[in-house]
Amino acid sequence: MSIIEIYETIKEFSIYVDDLDEMVKAKICKFITFDDEVRYFWFISHYYTPTENAMGPYRPSGNSGYNVEEVENSLMLYVKGFTGIRVEKNKYY
Repeated sequence: MSIIEIYETIKEFSIYVDDLDEMVKAKICKFITFDDEVRYFWFISHYYTPTENAMGPYRPSGNSGYNVEEVENSLMLYVKGFTGIRVEKNKYY
């Protein structure tokens, strides 16, 4: 067995959403590489559907950056749009 990827958790968040029976969790992680590149990612436990008419949950692709502040801002933009409409668990969280 070999190591595929290593992430160090930098920050964790607990988010309460109206009309949702369970708490949404999110985290910001530092991607550990074996060279000098530093990259940060955010992950979230659930995805939301923006409107009743939307085809399905919004799974953002822009979840990474080169500093914690940039990544946290991106995460908070996603979280601020969160609705209780057709919420789906992230099976990789």
